Amino acid sequence: VDRAKNENQPNLVSMTISQIQAYQHSLGGRNACGKYQIVKGTLAAYYEIAGLSASDLFNADGQDKVAYYLLMAVRKGQDFLDSDRSEARFIEFALAVAQEWAALPVLEAMTGHRNVPLQRGDSYYKGTAGNRALVDADTYEAALKKFINES
Repeated sequence: VDRAKNENQPNLVSMTISQIQAYQHSLGGRNACGKYQIVKGTLAAYYEIAGLSASDLFNADGQDKVAYYLLMAVRKGQDFLDSDRSEARFIEFALAVAQEWAALPVLEAMTGHRNVPLQRGDSYYKGTAGNRALVDADTYEAALKKFINES
């Protein structure tokens, strides 16, 4: 929960989506939960569209379904895969994913969230709530390219 290990207190993967939502509500503003650090607004907006019900578990499979929907639909991964896959489209897709998950870096210098100047490797949300990239830009870029080549 909120970038900290929380393996048993509570055991999130044994809770239903409904229970997770109630738990997130009790946490207030800092409520990112699970493997993909899904915040309450995102979970509420997308769990049903991702094929889950409120009674489904927030286990690995459930979390993967929400994350896959975020990656492929919300952040337009499928649009990228169906495109010409140009370098410009790749950078655009990589940025969209980094805007979904603050732990992922931007791949080029730019202005980030709240007009913060960024360098390659910074979190798009650098300077907001302690966010920082938890993987380097080269590793992130290679992982995205591997995903694309396998898709």
